Amino acid sequence: LLEAGCDVNIRDNTGSTALHYCFLGSVEANIVLLKMLLELGANPNMKDFSGTTSMHLALVCGNKDIFQTMVSHNGDLSELKA
Repeated sequence: LLEAGCDVNIRDNTGSTALHYCFLGSVEANIVLLKMLLELGANPNMKDFSGTTSMHLALVCGNKDIFQTMVSHNGDLSELKA
């Protein structure tokens, strides 16, 4: 779909992107997809309609490698509150 021009940052009816959905279920099982989406330009700073970004979800999942991967792909730390 991406090769056909589909927007990697397209949102669903909740404002979530494919990157948000990488954090459902086992994040470790979705790490390959997560990294592929980031390489293809997925924006880790896009908020869903409740204001949650993929960066928030990366922090909550507690996986340091995933969080660092998100940061290295322009994940914005300034919106994360302690």
